[in-house]
Amino acid sequence: MAIHPIVTFGAPALKKVARRVERVTPELLRLTEDMFETMRQAKGVGLAANQIDIDLAVSVISFRETLLTMFNPRIIAGTGTQSNVEACLSVPGVEGEVKRAAEVTFTYLDERGELQERSVSGHLARIVQHELDHLNGVLIVNHLSIAARTLHKKTLERLKAENVQPRKQVHR
Repeated sequence: MAIHPIVTFGAPALKKVARRVERVTPELLRLTEDMFETMRQAKGVGLAANQIDIDLAVSVISFRETLLTMFNPRIIAGTGTQSNVEACLSVPGVEGEVKRAAEVTFTYLDERGELQERSVSGHLARIVQHELDHLNGVLIVNHLSIAARTLHKKTLERLKAENVQPRKQVHR
């Protein structure tokens, strides 16, 4: 297993909608093992593949007794609302109040490539929504109030500046 670097705010991978998985392969299963290891090392509860700069709709979650490996996850229903403080491994140093559905029903392919449908509530519903946001190019920053974004402006600017890659000079 390998631990991958987690990309941060400003990285292009975090703004893109992740590419769907055609089929679950042994290579993808090894990737999810790496993702679990990376997430545990970072002390997170969820990780999406684009957070490690891999353009695939893959996410893993480890929360209490729940371990979830999801390929092509999609929320099909949400009910109620809950509001709570969230943080993100890809936006270190930034946290804020995020409103989400209290219960969600979602579909995904499991490790065997079989379609599953599941309903979850509470904190696990929040984690599922957070990870699916990643796969759709959405970060917690997109959910924060203007006041919270203003509060974290310097941190966000620093993270974005760290992700600016110098352009290669073209010689003519």
